Amino acid sequence: MTATSRTRTIVVGLAALLSVGLTACGGMADDAPRDADTQAFCDAFYDRDLTAEKVATKLAEIGTPDGVSADQRRGFELWVEGLDNEGDTPNTQIDRVEVPQGDRDVAEAFTDYVGTTCLAEAPSPTDDPTGSPSQAPSSTPPS
Repeated sequence: MTATSRTRTIVVGLAALLSVGLTACGGMADDAPRDADTQAFCDAFYDRDLTAEKVATKLAEIGTPDGVSADQRRGFELWVEGLDNEGDTPNTQIDRVEVPQGDRDVAEAFTDYVGTTCLAEAPSPTDDPTGSPSQAPSSTPPS
């Protein structure tokens, strides 16, 4: 299994209109720190005990580790907004978030970064006690 196949995927969908509004107004992670501890970042990204919304808040507080590229940082900001939009959904059930179509490359840059940086923390499908495939990333965009 490659690093990128263990990460969550980004879905480009009809939520582009909503996301355009978020982009224009700034998002909750825009001012997040840029010198986060890598382990704290990875732990927050894969926190299995929180809702998506709480993980988004946690990631916005922690920020990104030093050295992420501008594209990866923008992807992080989009991911945090997408998680926040998922509300009370358990983080373990989130395997994709919606981003504007024009931001797909930066979103993928971020998930590639997470896949490479946080590989040891990435849950595997066998980590899910229900046997549900929810931990397996999906590359199928919404119809």
